[in-house]
Amino acid sequence: MFVFINRYRVSGDPEAFERILDQISAYLADQPGLRTHSLYRSVKEDSVYVETAEWTDAAVHRSAIGSDLVQGLITELKALATAEPAPFRQVRAHTGTAAVLSLSRERVSDVR
Repeated sequence: MFVFINRYRVSGDPEAFERILDQISAYLADQPGLRTHSLYRSVKEDSVYVETAEWTDAAVHRSAIGSDLVQGLITELKALATAEPAPFRQVRAHTGTAAVLSLSRERVSDVR
């Protein structure tokens, strides 16, 4: 597993920033190896966003973001925000009981 996290500080139009990231996300969703891709916005600072992507491995990530389409969209993003991109490795993971209960309820309703 390969996890990539971007922290953005948006100085331009937040709606334009989100639209561009939606375009990137739509493209990445069709690429092999992408497990999840999410965008979060800070509730304390409207200008701060965090983007997370989980890939099967670093090579598929590099291939997907290396496309001309994604590189062009990244250039557009740079006009609206500064980014602090970095790969991460998972140190620990925990699943809360709410997640387990939710999954159990979904399975029960699927059976009915």
